[in-house]
Amino acid sequence: MNADYTSYIVDHSVGFTLWSEEPPQPRCISPFGSSVTTRESINLTCVAPLTDSLEQLTWNGLDAPSATLRIIKKFAFISQNVNVSYIPNPLVCSMLDKHGSTTNLCRLSFQIISEPAVTISPSSFSDVMSGLSFSCKSNPPAEIKWTVYGDDGDILNDALITNLKVSIKQNLAGISTINLTGKAVPFLNIHTVLCIAYGRSFIRVGEAQRDIPKSSTHLCSDQIDHRHLNHTVRR
Repeated sequence: MNADYTSYIVDHSVGFTLWSEEPPQPRCISPFGSSVTTRESINLTCVAPLTDSLEQLTWNGLDAPSATLRIIKKFAFISQNVNVSYIPNPLVCSMLDKHGSTTNLCRLSFQIISEPAVTISPSSFSDVMSGLSFSCKSNPPAEIKWTVYGDDGDILNDALITNLKVSIKQNLAGISTINLTGKAVPFLNIHTVLCIAYGRSFIRVGEAQRDIPKSSTHLCSDQIDHRHLNHTVRR
């Protein structure tokens, strides 16, 4: 098998990428992967090699109007947007030939999630002297962004703060981590950390709060090395 990809762009809304296989193989394609929510609509594409006997492609048991068979180069395909609530799981694409015979070509299996969720760990914190670390998980996986609040707002967007190291990582499983280290951390009075998951059809927020009230979070004088204070946070 030739291990190259070939992209087929039909129009501004329909396109797919296939292995450059010889002979071509049928494929069921969902651009969102296997994790979907009941609230969203997804595009489903079934692609099959173009043959003289091919009459129609169809999704078995799909509660939606049949899509029009279309041709591009050496492939026939159907592509349509369908609400997740109407999709049987697994979903099978089959081919009807000119002799009336039906052949199953490929299938898609989904993890259907009724309500998106975001969790942050730890959900509370108290000791900021040695730095802070948080992990955030989105189900289904989504892009995650972080906001960290101190007395003067979001410290991640404050270009005047020095001696602060921020490390953010995210993987395709919907897990993101943030690590805050450096001499500035004890002096910023961090009281709230948010992770915000931006999904295809949802926005969810995970929140971690400092254990003690914000009004009491200022460090005591015996905890602060005043020699470093002016060099740590520049306003």
